[in-house]
Amino acid sequence: MVRKGALSSELDLHRASIAARFLRQQSQEYPDLVGLEEELGKLIRSYESKHWSDLETISQEQVAENESAEKQAAAEFRFFRRRRDTILKKMKKAGIRQSDLGFILAHSKSYTSELLNGIRPFSTTDLIVIHQLLEIPLDQLFCTELSASTQEKVDLVKQNLSSADRKNKASQSGSLSSAPTHISMSAADLK
Repeated sequence: MVRKGALSSELDLHRASIAARFLRQQSQEYPDLVGLEEELGKLIRSYESKHWSDLETISQEQVAENESAEKQAAAEFRFFRRRRDTILKKMKKAGIRQSDLGFILAHSKSYTSELLNGIRPFSTTDLIVIHQLLEIPLDQLFCTELSASTQEKVDLVKQNLSSADRKNKASQSGSLSSAPTHISMSAADLK
């Protein structure tokens, strides 16, 4: 977000707000994070000024999007905290120190500390190595939460697949061989 120099959605706003609070808490241990927290604060104020300052232009749709984004960002944050706790618990149980993990992941001690404390994101490779090393199920390492709008699209496609499957089974009940039924959807169906 900071590299982009702007927040582009309600979800970005809530992720930035959670990150800023988290960085504020972590800045006592990591004083160099104060600047990052301040940058996030500027981005948050800029976004809010642009999208939330004129009460007359705020629509019910915008409020609903904001509430949905707030819930999603909170769920993601809870997931990341659980993931961190799981990794630390498994490391302790296996007798693996932070420096050992850093060596295996080819990261410095400070970078590994930042990963484990949620300051930096894990790479996909990092998480796969952790999965194999600590035998943590992948669904506990990768967040699979979808945004509400993406989840609606997935549900629509699944519903259409289910409907097409039922039609195909009904048409096959009279004969042993039948051409597969194809799903017909347009981009408008996914909006």
